[in-house]
Amino acid sequence: MLMQPYITLYAQWIARHPKQVLFLIGIISLLLFSQLPKLKINPTPYFLDINHDSRVAENAAKKTFTNTGETAFIALITDEPTVFNTETLTTVKALSDRFEHISLVTPQDQSRLTELAVDEATTKLINELMAIDLSIDSLFLIDQLIAHLQQTPDNDSNIRWLNDLKTSIKPVERVRSLATYETLQHQLEDGESVLEVFP
Repeated sequence: MLMQPYITLYAQWIARHPKQVLFLIGIISLLLFSQLPKLKINPTPYFLDINHDSRVAENAAKKTFTNTGETAFIALITDEPTVFNTETLTTVKALSDRFEHISLVTPQDQSRLTELAVDEATTKLINELMAIDLSIDSLFLIDQLIAHLQQTPDNDSNIRWLNDLKTSIKPVERVRSLATYETLQHQLEDGESVLEVFP
């Protein structure tokens, strides 16, 4: 109740000085609008609800490709004042390429694969697989081998193993780094563009 006289006085002052009030509102609005260019969009999906389509799709992809959802972070330290120099960026590019081509295939995997050659079709597919040394290019052939084995009974364990083999061939689903970031735009001190450093 004690606030009532102050509220009444405040309302009366606003009613008596409408131009000053509008001027103050305009100044405050301009100050707030001047901050709009500083707003940044954060593309991470983790601010979204767990049931959002983007989060559901991401979780499905993690289960499909790794079944663990694990993420590895690697930080580089440089003696230079910034990471945007040719030597550091070349190292980042080399590491990114190596991570993208990591393989967990073992000699035991190759010998087990040869045991699946039980007919002419599987023998042909397995010979093609061995010729390209179970690289990323072999994933399509493994899918063909799985499709062929699905047509015959009692191959569930072999099909499961082949799906695991696909993960061993390409265990890293995606590498994000300065070398692979799609919209990276930065100039090096010598005027060379970061995008020119990476072939």
